[in-house]
Amino acid sequence: YVIVGSIVEPVTRLTSDEWYGSRASAWKYLAVTSEPVVGHWKIEAAATGDYDILLYMFPPEANTPLNQALRNVPARPVAGARVLLDGKEVTRQSVSDATHARFTIPLKQGEHHHLEGQFLDSAGNILCGSFFTLVGLSRSTR
Repeated sequence: YVIVGSIVEPVTRLTSDEWYGSRASAWKYLAVTSEPVVGHWKIEAAATGDYDILLYMFPPEANTPLNQALRNVPARPVAGARVLLDGKEVTRQSVSDATHARFTIPLKQGEHHHLEGQFLDSAGNILCGSFFTLVGLSRSTR
């Protein structure tokens, strides 16, 4: 399990390299397939509180909107995003020209979870997983 929300690492960067699931480390597949590529992370909360979850399709430093192309990865019609905790949807939101989707969810210290972020089209179909995700205690919790 990846520990999130620790004093040593207040914001943890998760990538598809640490995914569990059907196509771990699958960012490269976005360039060659239109099929949904998803996976999840196994996380453990270091502290009890609200956690900010930021979902990105591309590396955060690329500053690329979710529905645009980057290098050899074609654009996808991203209209929404959702977070799943242990396979259950806990929150969903609309996104369009944003570079990422932000969610806040409560976690308890020591709990183990499967965390997954997904990007959706306008009909709610899965386009792909969140290949880059930042997780940290919300400022209101610190």
